[in-house]
Amino acid sequence: MKDYDNIIICENGIDEDIIAFNVLDGKYTIGAVHGHKDRVQKVVSNLTCATKIDFDMILTAHYHHFSGDEQNEVIVLSNSSLMGTDNYSKNGRLTAKPSQNFIVVNENSVCDYIHRIVL
Repeated sequence: MKDYDNIIICENGIDEDIIAFNVLDGKYTIGAVHGHKDRVQKVVSNLTCATKIDFDMILTAHYHHFSGDEQNEVIVLSNSSLMGTDNYSKNGRLTAKPSQNFIVVNENSVCDYIHRIVL
């Protein structure tokens, strides 16, 4: 059996649609949303204004494809769909291979490495 003493379960005190958490003892603040209420182009400014939090990275999904951007020094990553193209995404012309993102965060960067795992 492994020792999982380094895993911390955080309470989310913002909203049921917005998650914020710190990594590396508070060095970076990461936000996450499903994305159905957000446009990728405005998610940094909207979440920053709504929460009064300065994020280092924001994670989103909903659009069923991988994308990455940087807005005012905030990394924005959209995760693809775990199941790939389903009826919902096909109807919206949001097709993609099923995949997930593996993100490495270290002392030098909130997003040092991104590996797209195609399933």
